[in-house]
Amino acid sequence: RLLLEEAGVEYEDLRITKEEWNSNIKKDGIASGELAFGQLPHLQTMDGLNIVQSGAIMRFLARSTGLDGKTTRQQAKADIVFSGAEDMKIKYGQ
Repeated sequence: RLLLEEAGVEYEDLRITKEEWNSNIKKDGIASGELAFGQLPHLQTMDGLNIVQSGAIMRFLARSTGLDGKTTRQQAKADIVFSGAEDMKIKYGQ
């Protein structure tokens, strides 16, 4: 969401409750192929591409919006920031 906000991209932010997830969303998402690993987060693009895994989603959005850096050096720095944030989430909780 932060990357989309920074890029000024309009998006629909759908939040799923634990009850909704356990009732049918997970099962239906796996069956339809939308949730390849049966996990969230999930991004569906305007043209119907379904992307799962937070790193894949972030890299896709960064590339799509031009926020991934112009050089491989800048791209590496963006990956470092993302990976560091993920490590902090794991250590200190969501």
